[in-house]
Amino acid sequence: MVLARAHHELYQELQSIVGSTYVSDDYSVLLSYTKDTSCVPPASAQGVVARPGSTEEVVEIVRLANQTRTPLVPMGGKASISGVPKGQPGRAIIVDMRRMDKVLEIDEENTAVTAQCGITLGELASKVNEKGYDIHTAGVPHYINTLGGHISGEPGGGFGRYSYSIGWNYHYLNGVKVVLPNGEIVDTGTGQGTLSQYRGNSWARGMHGPDMAGLFVGDGGMFGIKVEATYRMFPLPKARKGNAYFFDTVDQAFAAYSELWNVDPYLYIQPYTSGMLLGPEYIDMIDPGGPKKWILFFINIGLSEEEVDLKYKIADECYTRHGGTQATPGVVTFTQTFLDFAHDMNNMATMGSVPLLELIVSRRDILDNYKWGREFFFKRLKDRGIDDKMQLITGLLSSGPGYGMTTFIPFLDETDKELHREVYEMWADFLEESAKRGYVMEATQGHMSRVQARYWTPEFYHFVKTMKKTMDPNNIMNPGVFFA
Repeated sequence: MVLARAHHELYQELQSIVGSTYVSDDYSVLLSYTKDTSCVPPASAQGVVARPGSTEEVVEIVRLANQTRTPLVPMGGKASISGVPKGQPGRAIIVDMRRMDKVLEIDEENTAVTAQCGITLGELASKVNEKGYDIHTAGVPHYINTLGGHISGEPGGGFGRYSYSIGWNYHYLNGVKVVLPNGEIVDTGTGQGTLSQYRGNSWARGMHGPDMAGLFVGDGGMFGIKVEATYRMFPLPKARKGNAYFFDTVDQAFAAYSELWNVDPYLYIQPYTSGMLLGPEYIDMIDPGGPKKWILFFINIGLSEEEVDLKYKIADECYTRHGGTQATPGVVTFTQTFLDFAHDMNNMATMGSVPLLELIVSRRDILDNYKWGREFFFKRLKDRGIDDKMQLITGLLSSGPGYGMTTFIPFLDETDKELHREVYEMWADFLEESAKRGYVMEATQGHMSRVQARYWTPEFYHFVKTMKKTMDPNNIMNPGVFFA
């Protein structure tokens, strides 16, 4: 006799909220929510998944969970690079936000767009692109990362394709609407649940009281479920021009890059310029047989040819003055399309093939961090005897006036499970060593969030813990993020 498996204890209640089509506790379905795009091993399956289609349905789910002390695990496109949240295996409710994928308003007069937080960044960008605008969303992973997951899981809201010059996305986040752990709705911009009587969508941030939007940026989803967000838009660039140079040493290349980093912000530090220092190993990927040199490239983007030509002239003179020589045509072609290449990497991300190992570092420390990171990985690869089984590419880039990011990307055969395990072990060691040195990890979800919290000062740890207990006394919202 075959016995029917008992449903989750809240299965019927969840069906009454979102409809029977959008609730499942089938193990095969739950299993699909145990892995993200990172090299972190799968988590244990949760208890049930519900897919709300409106803010009102999210509110009802949260209230039900709070009343029954049932943990909630909000999820978007599973684009985290640090492992999915722990939740409470076998019992927690996964709140899959991807049905809430509508653009609610494109406000051209106020140059802002408001959308539901289950929309992917690629879809949101395409909608505003149709109107002649762009938004500052993620560079990678662009096509699977949801708006809510992006705001929750990256310090400052995430690194976008223009972050080389303007930094992280919190500059462009006007406001966010959140369902709190008690089921109440708060809007940190203008609208329902704010101090303001204005009932339109957010057009500015922190104008009528404390700027509380930052509370929900990089929180890993532990303070509430994001249902709507408003971003600033800017006109799509109309011109683009770039170039690439070779340098003999990383110090020589960084000196040139650092000088350009100092150029008047109105010429360089703005949404229309990018550039990056790449390790010699890139040559094997983009121009096989070319000289093993350090690569420095820039892409100047603007609203007119005159603007772009001015920026090009500044960068060209800077790199030449520091001893840079013209890169080969293959390298130049690659760097001119680098922004598109970064988006195309998401095709691999959808298959779980992009374990990004990145750190956010102060400008003062970034060169030392880059050198240390390269030595760490290349030595570990050799010591483990796997340096011939994968390709590691590295880079250094600015992320605004005062800080930058180092990136280490291993390309490996995802079917080689033993190699995958080796990379994960190196990744975990790398994060631990990085935290000891005071470097900032890229993600605020999963494994990285808990490493970060272990290295917080006692005062800051207590402050965040107190905030969590105050807002979520029953600890239902994404338990295991930051606090194990």
